[in-house]
Amino acid sequence: MIYIESVSKRIKGRRIFEGITLRVEPGQIAGVTGPNGSGKSLLLELAAGITRPDSGAVRVFGIDPFKRWNESLKIIGYLAQDDLSRRMRRTKAIEYLRYLGSIHGLRGKKLRDRIEAMEKLFELEEMTDCPIERLSAGERIRLRLACEIVHDPKAVILDEPLIPLDARWRKIVTDLLKELKNMGKAILIASAYGEELKAICDVHISLVPNNS
Repeated sequence: MIYIESVSKRIKGRRIFEGITLRVEPGQIAGVTGPNGSGKSLLLELAAGITRPDSGAVRVFGIDPFKRWNESLKIIGYLAQDDLSRRMRRTKAIEYLRYLGSIHGLRGKKLRDRIEAMEKLFELEEMTDCPIERLSAGERIRLRLACEIVHDPKAVILDEPLIPLDARWRKIVTDLLKELKNMGKAILIASAYGEELKAICDVHISLVPNNS
């Protein structure tokens, strides 16, 4: 379960949100929508243990990711909206997938088997030896999605996973999310594709910009 309890956050004195509570049970998809500046990405960063809230608590399957970061890496898959660093873009796709798998705790045969499964699922076979910087935006997002579910996480947190994808791949990814839901994953997504997101969500919250 992803449990965000009464979290509040200010940045440079501006209140982004206050007192937000959200519970995502295993086997549920929760969607977060809202215009730019409403705090969608920030809320997901809190859920993934990237940014601390000013107040409130975050628990992911009972783990406080701010206190037990190494453990949280094994159970959370987090896709940030930000693209890769210049250094990472020069890395071959297969090397990046292998690296992320190891970061999430996979080793040896299990890592190799999971990489092979991700290559098939996201049709990465023909691009694995290609530097990431040569991939299209859609190919990059497919690779990064593979990297964040390669370790079979209990919690899947995705920031704008659909934006760079064409209609075919948006359908594939939304079907995959339904499959992950049926596997008992707790899934939290932020997306500008409000209607597509709402269609597959069990829980939905809409954020609004706060200028105070």
